[in-house]
Amino acid sequence: MGKVLIHKCKLYAGTPYIAEHEGKYHVMQGNMKKTDVQVWHDTAEEAVERWNHRLANCRLKGETVSVEIL
Repeated sequence: MGKVLIHKCKLYAGTPYIAEHEGKYHVMQGNMKKTDVQVWHDTAEEAVERWNHRLANCRLKGETVSVEIL
């Protein structure tokens, strides 16, 4: 489908990825589990936008990586 840029969160190891659960999406990283997520988003793009917005001006923001949206 395409690639998006996602900020890494310094709280987690590993590369972020987009997870799907019951037709909803969220950015996951490291040892995050689906049960850790309280809000799932309608589209993968919305999930990325919300994740990046949360980290944009935060001290936990790490490097930005390119991730494939399937």
